[in-house]
Amino acid sequence: PVLQLGARTQDMAYSVLHELKSRLQAGCVPIFSSDGLKHYYYALTAHFGEWIVRDGEKNPVWLVLSEFFYAQVIKQQRRFRLVSVEHRLLWGCAEEYRSRLKSNGLSGNINTSFVERANLTIRQSVSKLTRPTWGPTHLTSELEDQLYWWLAYYHLVRPHESLRVRLPEPILRKGKQKPRLYQKMTPAMAAGIVDRRWSVMVPVSAREGTDQLSAGIIATEEKNRRGIRDCFTESVYRLYLHRGCRRIFKQKRVHLNAF
Repeated sequence: PVLQLGARTQDMAYSVLHELKSRLQAGCVPIFSSDGLKHYYYALTAHFGEWIVRDGEKNPVWLVLSEFFYAQVIKQQRRFRLVSVEHRLLWGCAEEYRSRLKSNGLSGNINTSFVERANLTIRQSVSKLTRPTWGPTHLTSELEDQLYWWLAYYHLVRPHESLRVRLPEPILRKGKQKPRLYQKMTPAMAAGIVDRRWSVMVPVSAREGTDQLSAGIIATEEKNRRGIRDCFTESVYRLYLHRGCRRIFKQKRVHLNAF
C-alpha cells in the first residue's frame, strides 16, 4: 500500500495519488472508493484525465477519463457508535461501477473493506499505531522507520496462509511429524520479485549500493542462531542511535523481542 505520514490535507491527497499513479502500469485505471474526505475527489480527477483540444478552440481542456469511476462511503457516528452509512457515487454510472466490480469477482457493492482491512493490519502490526498504546511515537522519522521496516517484513519475510502452494509430492519430516503438504509463500514470492523467503537478517543487514538479496542470504548462512540475534540487536541499536532516540535503548537488548 501507499503509506505517507502527515495531516489529511489537499497537498497530502495529491502526494498519495501521485505515488499511486507512478506505481500503476501505463493505461491502468482502477475503480476507486474512499471515505467522505473531499480532497480525494480533486486529487483523483487531477491524476486520471488528459488534455484535449476541442474543435474550434485553441486552449486545451482537461477531461476525466471515461473509464474512471469513484465512489464514497460516508459513515455517520454518534458517541463513537455508527448510526448510518451513505453510499455516494461521485463519478461514473452506477450500473457500470457494479459490473466492473463483479467482473473482478467482487460483490458489486460500494465499500471500503479492503483499505479498512489494510488499515487494521497496519495498526495491529505496528505498536506505535495501536489504540491505545503504551509506546506512542515522538518523532515522525521514528514512526516512518518502523512503518518501512514493517513493510519489508510483511512482504518479504512473513509467509501468508492464503498464498501457500500445494506441493506436487509431500515432503517427509523427522520423527512423528506429519508430511509437509504446502510451500509457504510471501507476497514478494507470489509476485515473482524474489524466489525464496527472506530471513529477518536480509533487510536488517542490507546496505545501500549492495546486492541486498545475496548479501543477506550469505550473512544468514554464515551465522548461527545466537550470532543472528546479536547482529539483529546491534543493527536495531544503531538505527535508534542514528535517529536520536538514545533514551529508548539504555541497554542493547531491552526492546529486542518487542521491536
